[in-house]
Amino acid sequence: SAAAAMRKDVKHIEFSHSELTHWPAEIHGFENVTSIDASGNSLKALSKEIGSLGKLEILRLGGNKFKKAPPELTELKNLKELNLNSNKLNSDPSSLATIGELHGLHTLSLDDNALGELPLDFSRLKQLSSLSLERNKFKKKKLAALFEALAAAPALEKLNLAQNGCKEMPPEILKLSS
Repeated sequence: SAAAAMRKDVKHIEFSHSELTHWPAEIHGFENVTSIDASGNSLKALSKEIGSLGKLEILRLGGNKFKKAPPELTELKNLKELNLNSNKLNSDPSSLATIGELHGLHTLSLDDNALGELPLDFSRLKQLSSLSLERNKFKKKKLAALFEALAAAPALEKLNLAQNGCKEMPPEILKLSS
């Protein structure tokens, strides 16, 4: 059918700022989509069927109401870029556990949340090249632990820690240079 043929051609879906409270089930028929922008809604969860989007590489979920990284993200084996800016994430280790399973991730944006630490095993995120943590709640002691952990991220090229209220950098930042 013409509708099925059209679904095969669609690579990008945007439904940002659409006042959605639930993940739209209709998206799951778009098996070739590589990018979804669902920013600026009121989403709190993803559906289990998101795994059917096997070619999805970019997922923008900024400005929603996620309290933790959705467990369904682990179904997205080709995910390279994840944006969870401006959600309700905090430093509870379980809130970010899913991200540690996203081994192909290149870019992770967690700006404007309530993160004071990042309990992730970065040695498992071997392809992570860009990490943005702007406007969170990192203090010197927690930054030291973050830098220690990030030393295990071999591909990291860009780290954004702007506006975290930390008046000085701990010496552990030097561990990132090797």
